[in-house]
Amino acid sequence: MTMITDQFALEFGLAPATFRGDANVFITGQANAGARYWARGAGDMVIYQDHLFVRCTNAQLTARLQQAFAQTPGQWFFKWSTLRQLDQLLHSFGWQITNHAPFFLPKGPLAKPTEPHLRLIERDEIAAFRNDARIHEAFAFDDDDPDLLGMGYFEGNQLKIVAGANQNGRYTWEIGIEVLDPAFARRGLAGMVVRALAAEMQQRRPDWLVVYGTQFSHMRSMNLAIDQGFRVGWTELMFSPLRRH
Repeated sequence: MTMITDQFALEFGLAPATFRGDANVFITGQANAGARYWARGAGDMVIYQDHLFVRCTNAQLTARLQQAFAQTPGQWFFKWSTLRQLDQLLHSFGWQITNHAPFFLPKGPLAKPTEPHLRLIERDEIAAFRNDARIHEAFAFDDDDPDLLGMGYFEGNQLKIVAGANQNGRYTWEIGIEVLDPAFARRGLAGMVVRALAAEMQQRRPDWLVVYGTQFSHMRSMNLAIDQGFRVGWTELMFSPLRRH
């Protein structure tokens, strides 16, 4: 079975066993083909199993990051004092933090709910939703990370909640969810839609990993993932050169 360490190994150009080691790792290199969106930029930091795995395209910056954080426990890395230190170090090289977030993986096989309002949205049907201005997260509409499957909660022919999965990485596909009718946010149905889609994905492609990403401030989203059988798999931070205008 594919493990998330296989995806990380591809992105960092390291052996999967490296991600089961007991040291922080710092490398210089470009993003590799088959990387997830978050791992394609100039700088990527994965915090996994209490360790840092850092890739940067600037060798001098890589060396300074290693000097500063080689002994920093990964589980405490997002303390504000450490993030401030990182931010200041990056700015001294003309770089900046661009995003950081938690990512969730299923704990195991998910049971698909039985609900007559749920309806699969197959790949060739997704383009029909491109002009729906309410949809921003569920479908990417991106040729580089193609949408492969969706799940909708319908009342009659009215789409109320939609979740979508797009291929994002060689071994991973990522779920996005949107409640299109605010009245349905209070009915606790979004989690059911996510679980139904994730379970279908596991059945269709057991060799791929289902990933659910959100933001640290989005408590509802994180709790939704946990309630539906996911756990935090890793956290991640992107950094890149400052844009010059």
